[in-house]
Amino acid sequence: MCLSKKSEKEFKEKVKSKEGNLKDVKIQLGEAQELEESLRRDLKRVTKDIEVLEKRNIEIRNEITTESRQYQNTKEQSETGIRDCREKVSQYLADTREKIKERSKESPAPLK
Repeated sequence: MCLSKKSEKEFKEKVKSKEGNLKDVKIQLGEAQELEESLRRDLKRVTKDIEVLEKRNIEIRNEITTESRQYQNTKEQSETGIRDCREKVSQYLADTREKIKERSKESPAPLK
């Protein structure tokens, strides 16, 4: 009978040890599950932040494109206006020179 009491005692000690291990595993499992849930919440929040940032990125790029086009159009209009004014001034000078030549031909020669 001694052998069976000894076996029973060893069995109970093994079971108690394994129950202790089981308790530790359950605690660790609970902590891991809490951490997983926390990470899922954080991931959701980060995902929303990414979506907002991507939308803002597109908005800013569209604003830059629009402003660049507006600037280019304004620049082209300004350059066209300057070109037109230069042409008008050149034409005015040419016309004035022509009139001066015509007047000098029509007017009598100065007396000496």
